[in-house]
Amino acid sequence: KNVLSRVEGTIKNNNILVAYTYQEDSTQDGFCITGEEKTCVVTNCIDDTTSDACPAGTVIKYHVNDTTDLFFNVLHDKDGVLTMQQRENTIRNVAWHENENKNSNGPDTILPQLEQATSTWTNVNEIEYTPGETALYQNAFTGCTFNGGADGDYKTKCEVNTYTSSILGTRKARARMITVLEASATGCLVYKDGATYTNIMGNSINAYNEGSCPDFMHNYLYESTSYGGSYNNNTANEKNEYDWGYLTLSATSGNSANAWRVHRSGFLSANDASLTSFGARAVVEVYKKL
Repeated sequence: KNVLSRVEGTIKNNNILVAYTYQEDSTQDGFCITGEEKTCVVTNCIDDTTSDACPAGTVIKYHVNDTTDLFFNVLHDKDGVLTMQQRENTIRNVAWHENENKNSNGPDTILPQLEQATSTWTNVNEIEYTPGETALYQNAFTGCTFNGGADGDYKTKCEVNTYTSSILGTRKARARMITVLEASATGCLVYKDGATYTNIMGNSINAYNEGSCPDFMHNYLYESTSYGGSYNNNTANEKNEYDWGYLTLSATSGNSANAWRVHRSGFLSANDASLTSFGARAVVEVYKKL
């Protein structure tokens, strides 16, 4: 789809309350994962509209509406627009596709609930996209699979449309879910059984790719500190269900039952679309300057 370009603004977006340099090594100066550590160091990357000025992980405290401030992590920074993911799950324990292990309908259960939960976030941009047509990151394909390869190359590739707009239609909302390609770009690898190696953060990763994701991608989940995360959320809901991770927009290709998700263990996995042990994290877009 063609997207109209925007004239770059010159006025600072004052809804960006503060930005911190992400540093997950607690032995280093400026240790900062959540934005609430006393050692966090302010970065001025939000004043620079050059692409990639704010690297992935950069912690942003953002005024989403007149009453609510939330923490986000940058996923990517392009042409003065920050694409950020909420630090915690925005909604929890919702199926990708309710009551049926079928991915051809897309995330028609969880996506509308996420959109509803973020509908009052009036200080973030409206995102308009058509599944299977709009490239949210790298390409527009909704069906993705394991890329294979040597140790350390267990990423994903998306080359077909498992679902399109025929059911979901064109979306226009304040937030969306992350794509599996975006999750891969942060360093998250696909679950596997193989040899131990070192990931892009310099951490030793075990045979299942546990902890391959950076901390910010798998914090605030059930027992996530057991797998390299820094913060747990061990609170059960009213049905005694825990948050084991969060879902992506991406379905599997070559398998009609599964959707991709970021697991509490810090890897990517594809599981039944009807499972309710996962949630969703809001991905939003905001201008650095208005």
